[in-house]
Amino acid sequence: IPWPPSGAASPSLQARLRELAPRTGRQTGPVARAPRSDLAPARPAVTPRIVVVGASAGGPQAVGQLLAGLGRLRVPIVVVQHASPDFADVLRASLAHTTPAEIVLATDGLPLAGGTVVLAPPGHDLTVSATGRCRIIRGTGPHTPSVDVCMRSVAHAFAAAAIGVVLTGMGSDGAEGLRAMRDRGALTMVQDRASSAVYGMPAAALRAGGAVQVLPLTAMPATITAAVGG
Repeated sequence: IPWPPSGAASPSLQARLRELAPRTGRQTGPVARAPRSDLAPARPAVTPRIVVVGASAGGPQAVGQLLAGLGRLRVPIVVVQHASPDFADVLRASLAHTTPAEIVLATDGLPLAGGTVVLAPPGHDLTVSATGRCRIIRGTGPHTPSVDVCMRSVAHAFAAAAIGVVLTGMGSDGAEGLRAMRDRGALTMVQDRASSAVYGMPAAALRAGGAVQVLPLTAMPATITAAVGG
């Protein structure tokens, strides 16, 4: 899927997106791989009620492609993208061109609903409650918004009724959170090396034992849609 969609982004918006593009190329080095016997079927035992996605460098493009493939999903999608505070409106506007789902910036108390994509606000961490509402807290870690913080809250609130996705990005944010989701029975996946702009975050999540599946970006929409039942 081409990014940005034809005619969707102005030259200034494209320039802002390039600010988050990886500058150091693909990360290389030894990466632990899950044994094939460790992979689970795409259809989980519990129907997921939420999808949470974490990304960093290269993420705006990858998230855009993922949302384009998912369309208007019947469950809410929460996206945690590392970004500067002044990038929120640019990101929301650009993603809105990729999907018929409603794109909203999370606010404290916002209820999650099917057919919506909720973006974590830059400069703050996003958690979700068992009642399906957003909670905004002040970030204290090295990455804000934090993928780990959001995914740990999803693990606690939804247990097996969730899907966790770690996409391209530098560093290891999301590794602990994805493992927490897997430990509670959630379907978890990471983007494969070949389709990742930067294979840092997916590799770290894989090493931590958080990934049930390792998939190319193009295969993720069908896998997620099949898991939630369309």
